Amino acid sequence: MDDRSGLTDRLGNNLNPKDTLVLHDRGRIMTDLAVTIADGGRFMSDLAVLRDQGELFGSVASDTTAWRMLNGLPLSACGTPPSRRSPGWLRRTK
Repeated sequence: MDDRSGLTDRLGNNLNPKDTLVLHDRGRIMTDLAVTIADGGRFMSDLAVLRDQGELFGSVASDTTAWRMLNGLPLSACGTPPSRRSPGWLRRTK
């Protein structure tokens, strides 16, 4: 899939370790996960939907690789915890 917005590159620049050779671009994995969620996916195994359409999406990381990437992310990459967001956000979820 052609990423004209530059999202994949920006995510990769922020998430890929600077001092290590990366075999799977973390920005691409995050983008694939986002597309899976937007398509109604609820489980990591739903990445198979993208994987089965190689001509459209290209190479998609395995479920195991995606899990390893998510588990290896530093907490700082995950944004502000919900408890520290605005009280309005907290009220909407209760």
